[in-house]
Amino acid sequence: MYKKISGIYKISSKINSKRIYVGSAINIKRRWNDHLSQLRKNIHHSPKMQSHFNKYGEEDLVFEILLTCEEKELIEKEQFFIDALKPWFNCCPTAGSQLGCIRTKESRKKMSDSAKCVKHTSLSPEIRQKISMGHMGKHQTEEMKQKLREYRTGKPMCEKTRQALLTANTGRILTEEHKQCISRANSGRIMSVETRKRMSRAASLREAKKRALAAAETFKKND
Repeated sequence: MYKKISGIYKISSKINSKRIYVGSAINIKRRWNDHLSQLRKNIHHSPKMQSHFNKYGEEDLVFEILLTCEEKELIEKEQFFIDALKPWFNCCPTAGSQLGCIRTKESRKKMSDSAKCVKHTSLSPEIRQKISMGHMGKHQTEEMKQKLREYRTGKPMCEKTRQALLTANTGRILTEEHKQCISRANSGRIMSVETRKRMSRAASLREAKKRALAAAETFKKND
């Protein structure tokens, strides 16, 4: 187990000492591993460093700690070293900011493809459980809830997600407290005609399913 170190670090080339990168992190060891992971996957945010890595390999890059400091001092110290060393690999001239950072179309596409890959990767039940436990007890503000509603409005749900939700909710029995929460959340909410029709159809299907199940149970008892 390595010790967590906060501070400023530098990545430099053995072949060309003028080619350096300056960064800051609250966990420098982890940040170095992040850089290596992105470079190996050919998705690093710095096109210059990625190109250099592809040409000269991992062995050419040297990682070193320039300064250790408190988390609150990171941006200030990083900016000092960026101004002093003028790091060639850095694509952003301002510490802790994306302003002035210019990425190529190829770089943006790689980052987009990588994000899509992560988004659609199946998570194991164990990881899903950890994520769920991490969110337990967290309450969203009304402002955040409104932003989420606005973000989702008009976005169609894919069939796979629809089926997953349907399966998860099948046979689910709501407590009175849960019903009251849903009622309060929907109080004063104005629904479109299309939404009301969808809800009506869904309710009709649920009732039809209940009747079919009840009929099947009756048939079994009488058989």
